[in-house]
Amino acid sequence: MDGTHMYLVHEFETGADLSKCLRNSKLIGFSVLSKWIYRIRIAADIAKALEYLHHDIPIRYVHKHVKSSSIIVTEPDYRAKLTHFGSFVLTDESHFSDTRYGEICELRKSGSRKISGTQGYLAPEYVTNGVVTGKSDVFAFGVVLLEILTGEEPVRFVYEEREKVYKKISLVESLGGVSEVLRNWVDERLKDSYPLDCVRRVVEIARVCVDLDPQKRPFMRWVSNELSKVLLRSEKWAKEMGLNENMTVSLAGR
Repeated sequence: MDGTHMYLVHEFETGADLSKCLRNSKLIGFSVLSKWIYRIRIAADIAKALEYLHHDIPIRYVHKHVKSSSIIVTEPDYRAKLTHFGSFVLTDESHFSDTRYGEICELRKSGSRKISGTQGYLAPEYVTNGVVTGKSDVFAFGVVLLEILTGEEPVRFVYEEREKVYKKISLVESLGGVSEVLRNWVDERLKDSYPLDCVRRVVEIARVCVDLDPQKRPFMRWVSNELSKVLLRSEKWAKEMGLNENMTVSLAGR
């Protein structure tokens, strides 16, 4: 703090944002995040960061712009850090009980009516009434989870040759059609090398995070705890499979 000014100072990170790691425009069909263990660690790291913002500090914040381009993947260990704090929201608080997740928590609201954000990550209630809450971050994080699973953009447009129109494809909407056959939906660059039970659990977590009803979405503490469990199971799986994590690929563009 300096008078009436607040400054956020953090160390410079070497790496690239998650969106570029998942979708390299120069190397189509390639991702440095070709191992499941990298992706689940990134998911757990960001969940922990949001848990800290929402639950673990006296003055709580809503990030408001959670998206893959706001997540830095660091070299050489492929860990993740949350960035883009230029528009976070310091919010008023209201208390309510969420018995589904076994806790009484604070949900902090912003009175701002200005809609800003990236298509595909905006919670429906934010688009409708312009009020952002911690559950808005949960929704956006659920979309990021779907990106991590599929490698796809949250929203993309595909040209339909027969109808001569562009068709909108949304990850959130496509989630409704995911069945037990997950291998046709998960990013093929993972080459089917992942623990299926862990992937299924992450899909379940993502599904509840992007529920259209904000009251049915979990809190980030619950999400972080659940992903930590998945990470532990994934690390055990990787150890049993004898996967080599010492071979790395630079995030720098070629």
